[in-house]
Amino acid sequence: MKSVEQIRNIVVLGHSGSGKTSLVETLLYKAGATTRLGRVDQGTSIADADEEEKNRKITIKSSPLHCEWKGTSLFITDTPGYADFYGEVLAAAKVADAGILVIDAVSGIEVGAQKAWATLDALNKPRIIVINKLDKEHSSFSRTLQSIVSTFGNKCVPLQLPVGKEAEFSAVADIATGDGVDKLEPETAQSVDGYREKIVDAAAETDDALLEKYLDAGELDPGEISSGLKTAVARASIVPVFCTSAEKEVGIAELLDALVNYIPSPREIGEVRAGDKTVKPDAGEPFSGYVFKTVTDPYVGQLNYVRVYSGRLTADSEAYNTRKQAKERIGNLYIIMGKNQQTLGEAGPGSVVALAKLKHTSIGDTLCAAGQNLMFDPVSFPKPVTSFAVYSKARGDEDKISEAFHKFTEEDPTLTARRDPMTKEYVLSGLGDVQIQVAMARLKNNFHVEVELREPKVAYKETIKARGETKYRHKKQTGGAGQFAEVWMHVQPYTEGAENAGGKGKRELIELPWGGKLLFVDEVVGGHIPAQLVQSVKKGYLAAMQKGALAGFPVVNVIATVYDGKTHPVDSKDIAFQIAGRQGFKEASQAAKPVLLEPIYTLEVSVPSEYMGSVTGDLNGRRGHILGMEPAGDIQKIKAQVPLAEVLKYSQELRSMTGGRGNFSMEFSHYQEAPSNIAQKVVAQAKPEEDKDG
Repeated sequence: MKSVEQIRNIVVLGHSGSGKTSLVETLLYKAGATTRLGRVDQGTSIADADEEEKNRKITIKSSPLHCEWKGTSLFITDTPGYADFYGEVLAAAKVADAGILVIDAVSGIEVGAQKAWATLDALNKPRIIVINKLDKEHSSFSRTLQSIVSTFGNKCVPLQLPVGKEAEFSAVADIATGDGVDKLEPETAQSVDGYREKIVDAAAETDDALLEKYLDAGELDPGEISSGLKTAVARASIVPVFCTSAEKEVGIAELLDALVNYIPSPREIGEVRAGDKTVKPDAGEPFSGYVFKTVTDPYVGQLNYVRVYSGRLTADSEAYNTRKQAKERIGNLYIIMGKNQQTLGEAGPGSVVALAKLKHTSIGDTLCAAGQNLMFDPVSFPKPVTSFAVYSKARGDEDKISEAFHKFTEEDPTLTARRDPMTKEYVLSGLGDVQIQVAMARLKNNFHVEVELREPKVAYKETIKARGETKYRHKKQTGGAGQFAEVWMHVQPYTEGAENAGGKGKRELIELPWGGKLLFVDEVVGGHIPAQLVQSVKKGYLAAMQKGALAGFPVVNVIATVYDGKTHPVDSKDIAFQIAGRQGFKEASQAAKPVLLEPIYTLEVSVPSEYMGSVTGDLNGRRGHILGMEPAGDIQKIKAQVPLAEVLKYSQELRSMTGGRGNFSMEFSHYQEAPSNIAQKVVAQAKPEEDKDG
């Protein structure tokens, strides 16, 4: 097991297509961790080992990988750049000690890079930037660097400059040491002194003794610069910028050197919070670790990836899951490299290992030594913004679908699957269409189930706006035992606190399973309806409220009063009064001005300022109400309330509207009355369905 000082734990982030996976592949190959250089476009990448990743040629899952370089153990996690899989990025970034932000030298800074930077900021992670694809036509180091400084600030300083004219990238020059500077193009070489001054300034400012020497002598030796830079990177007071071509393997050895020399070890990161406690990154401390990833591996079964924060995790041992309050038997420890795995005897602070066949453990759990009551804060995953109703193409597949979705949502907390009790649909929700499509492909390939995806039904509700009254008689004579019930009743809108408003009769406030309330009032006197049959009337009311009189949607917020009625000495029974209550409620509701209620969601939309007018105009066109706008640099955050029916496909529409640069979150707010023209359309569409069901 390596000492803590010889560990680096790094997450690789960036926009989709920036070359993250290719860079990781080349780092592993150069370090000797793999025997051949995998390629994303040929489906041979060790990081993109999943079949859907190979088919789509994009990273879908984060891949914790490992290599050794000059005596240092590098744990490197490749992450997706596609927005639909950002949950994978957040989990991997949480457990890393530092980040590599990869920027495409052709495309420059894109929305994925900005989002990755913001993620590292939120987690307070040190980072470096790698400008990749400098060998490509139309690539530009100077243009990309200028954009980096403009977007992320002056603390972004190049430690390397590219040798060779743009798109003829052949080597790197190290500004700190001077290696290769003599090979720079004249227009590039003239900037070396300015950059070097910034580098040495940043290194000197990390230590009083270094600063004093620098002020006196005007120079630091290479070892002092390297040591000072490492501290400056750990403090995030400088963000070094490096040059690479992953495809041509240029700058790769130098980048590996930089990871060893400048990325802080767990020891240098220091203590990590676990709830209201802290843990020291020391092998002599009690074991603690955080589970940030769960996968189902076709060769090993279920795997849980653990970042070790303190102590030693050893094979054939026991750990305690503090969130589940359960003991776990630890078998082998694995480092997974694509379809291969390496078995370890133990792992120390900073290491990332996979554990197989844990019984109780999943993403977000803390594992620790017995007697240690530690719990690391879980990842705050984004909530789903896209939903589809899932319909099986073959009868009898419902159980398979349920089993598959349970596994999918266990592996990816940004996916949710549920049966909507109001629409009776099985709804799968996620961060975008591609994420849902990938889940459907896995369902077909791994579980042999084919489904149809439909736009989910909107869970409308109904209520009333006036008072309605009826005297309903139910009479049935079939030759044998008859049925008779007569119920005199009225309904009116419920207002908050009506149950405490006094008045005659017994009042019972009922919280309805689909939301909203029923205030049931019993004003029957003189025993005209026996008490037990009054309860039968209440059952009838509740049954009627499941399918309203307007369009068959659940009814909410009603005061329903039974004040008189008639019985028959033989034919009055429970079922008769349930039927009378149900039918009477429908009649009274029809006379009480029933209206349709639609769900309203609060959206928070983040877009570059140039798209603000288009997006706000579009939201207004969706019957949205703009609540406010807040600038955050070049990004505008727009808060609005919009009917759910208007944003069922908003994820792909916003992406199209903003060239993939906009994103949003949404959360249920409330129900409100739908405009009459909308209500008429919904009722017209719902009636055939209701007739079919009924």
